[in-house]
Amino acid sequence: MRLRRGRWSRPRNSFVTAHDVMQDGPSIFVTLTTSWGLVDHERYAFWRALSQATWSQAVAFRQDLLAFYPVSDTVTRVFLDEAMNPVRLMAVCEALVQEGYLTRATASRIEGRILDTPGWGTAWQYWEQAEALQDVCTYIETYWR
Repeated sequence: MRLRRGRWSRPRNSFVTAHDVMQDGPSIFVTLTTSWGLVDHERYAFWRALSQATWSQAVAFRQDLLAFYPVSDTVTRVFLDEAMNPVRLMAVCEALVQEGYLTRATASRIEGRILDTPGWGTAWQYWEQAEALQDVCTYIETYWR
């Protein structure tokens, strides 16, 4: 805390955008984790781990989540294809475990739920196919509209 113009103020942190984002994660994160079937404590643990992570892979993933804004169907598809593909999700979970911010048990549950989700886990080896993205795009568009 520092004194600024006669008032105490907390230094600005570019990562802090709102109380809800700090607790639950951005709306797209809540939407996706809900579609994967994560329960609240798993979502909180995942977001808390992402918020505290310092390794480049997890930080880049967190920044992609915070920067997402769905202006068109194409933007949503590109975001899901590049930023949220299952291979990257698994790599981020593993990086969070290695960094010590996520337990192995929690990471395994999160990875299992992602792989069990229709449209995500069933086609993760063939993620480039349009059918794998259609259900998720529809879910996100419904949420945001």
